[in-house]
Amino acid sequence: MCQAGYRNVFSVTVAPLRERKDDIPLLASYFLEQSAKRLKLRLPRLKRAHSVHLQSCAWPGNVRELQSVIERATILATRIKKYRIRKPHASGSF
Repeated sequence: MCQAGYRNVFSVTVAPLRERKDDIPLLASYFLEQSAKRLKLRLPRLKRAHSVHLQSCAWPGNVRELQSVIERATILATRIKKYRIRKPHASGSF
């Protein structure tokens, strides 16, 4: 039984995204689907070349940075036929 104001907390350690390159295509597909649904857009196709390109990035901002890149690409893909996903700079900016 928990006393008021007290909660059990434990830490979970997860390897950085740059050490889990195999997770990137799955995460990118998920973020793409979620972004398109939230923005009420037609689901763009994530090609193998996109996945390979995303796996070549260092991802200093980790999963949130990947999510931002996918969301930006989803928005821009609706405005132009093709959008090139750019690699993040070492500083984390684009």
